[in-house]
Amino acid sequence: MAYLSRKKGSMKHLDLEDLRCHPWAMKKSDLLLYGLIAILALAVGVSLINHFNKKKLEPQVQEETAYSPGSYQAKAPSRTKAPDYKGIQVPNVVIREVAPGKGAVVTPGSHVKVAYSVWIYDPKRIANRGLEVAGVPKPMIDEFKLGDGKVVEGFEEGLIGMRKAGKRILVIPSEKAYGEEGVSGRVPPDSIIQVEVELLDLGAG
Repeated sequence: MAYLSRKKGSMKHLDLEDLRCHPWAMKKSDLLLYGLIAILALAVGVSLINHFNKKKLEPQVQEETAYSPGSYQAKAPSRTKAPDYKGIQVPNVVIREVAPGKGAVVTPGSHVKVAYSVWIYDPKRIANRGLEVAGVPKPMIDEFKLGDGKVVEGFEEGLIGMRKAGKRILVIPSEKAYGEEGVSGRVPPDSIIQVEVELLDLGAG
């Protein structure tokens, strides 16, 4: 094969021996080594570019400010003022059936054993769970007879019709919970409360 020489207009043929004599000629092993180094450098460069591009595309996750069971956030809701219930009306106990249970149903005067957790109802929080009131993170276990006045009126109402192993979420209006006074240091005045309850056992009373 013809190669251009340094002298203009002249050409000469270089064979393999001529190529080896040139100062820029390299051994095959050297060429392979430098080739591998170049490939590795390229691979590292591509990897770094992909890494930084991925970082740019990842969404920025903001710290969750809502309450979850057993957690206390740096900026907690006030215990002296109820959440903003503007546009929300809860005249009666709202019952959400989570698990129906089996067997006999709770009636007025029944003796019940329940496990429950209580939060201030807050529509701006995850699952409407605002400030923790009781039974968080471990549910409280209690036994009582309906009608004895041991628990708030709305709680008793929400238990009527439950069956053993049944689960409900109750949203109880302030008037049937802690009213205008609330509970000092625990429940702000005029607070709607949310109760998550499971019926563990049911007696005749």
